Amino acid sequence: MNATAQKKIVPNKVLVTGASGLLGVAAIEKFLSAGWEVVGVSRRKPELPSGRDVEFLSVDLRNEETAVAAFEPLTDVTHIVYTALQEKPELVAGWSSKEQIETNNAMLHNVVEPIVRNAANFQHISILQGTKIYGVHLHPIRIPARERDVRRDHENFYFDHEDYVRQMGAEHGFNYTALRPQLVTGPTLGALNVLPAIGAYAAIRREKGEPFGFPGGPSFVWEAADADLVADVMVWAAQSPQAANEAFNITNGDAFEWRNVWLALGCNPRCRNRAGYANERGSLSRGKRGCLGPDRREVRSSLAEPPGTGWPRGPARGLRVRLRRLARTSGLREHDQAAPVLVHQDN
Repeated sequence: MNATAQKKIVPNKVLVTGASGLLGVAAIEKFLSAGWEVVGVSRRKPELPSGRDVEFLSVDLRNEETAVAAFEPLTDVTHIVYTALQEKPELVAGWSSKEQIETNNAMLHNVVEPIVRNAANFQHISILQGTKIYGVHLHPIRIPARERDVRRDHENFYFDHEDYVRQMGAEHGFNYTALRPQLVTGPTLGALNVLPAIGAYAAIRREKGEPFGFPGGPSFVWEAADADLVADVMVWAAQSPQAANEAFNITNGDAFEWRNVWLALGCNPRCRNRAGYANERGSLSRGKRGCLGPDRREVRSSLAEPPGTGWPRGPARGLRVRLRRLARTSGLREHDQAAPVLVHQDN
């Protein structure tokens, strides 16, 4: 059998780093469902919502020696989905930290280099970026942000990561895709998943017998991406020629403001305070249907309150400027109509 025929029958095998995180878990689930062989890499083993088992390596990617020893034997890996991330406790300040940039760069190198040296059929890597590549954490950005609007006016490991995989791909014959989701939410716990933070806040308010009031924070328009949607795009990018050496914004396709989303969150029937009446946000959103409780006056006055101290934790913590962050996402469909995202098409 010639080399070309052998290459065609080699099964796809993806190495997913950051395997225990929000996007790592979603990626593992989607690739397993698509019939791929999957190896998860993180310091702790991921717990999959499906209950399925996955091949797992416990590796601290900051340690080059450990990483090389773990990855050199993986000669049959064909793809990498790189979702690993090192953040500082002071989240926003860390985004501009030289130390953090160097750490995240080293982590990526410690994965890619032993793989490309030993995996003869390595084909593709997906890396994760975000709207910080447009400088949204530092200044207003173009609306909508287009993939070509990258602003290299600040230090960020996103730039380094893309330059690195582009260069390595040219030298070793593999492709890359840079994925730029907005705020990502999903069922898996993680430092950057705001949903558990909201749930914890709601539980505290309930235990204190207080309404589920909006905790304040800056007022600006957001977009979000469901973790499963981002993982669908990862599977698509791994196989689609149209995704080769491209960057794509990813969002669910709608825009929102937290003050308005709070109304919907408050009408969840599980979100009630100990006194038994609906919380203030739910009261205002559905008062005509009997959702309004005896705290009507308190509710209405709270709507006029100025922004408070922000989230107890979460991705907006530390941001105190009014920013707009809307990203154009039709680039995915322009490259491939089969791309797994439903967004409004630009004209």
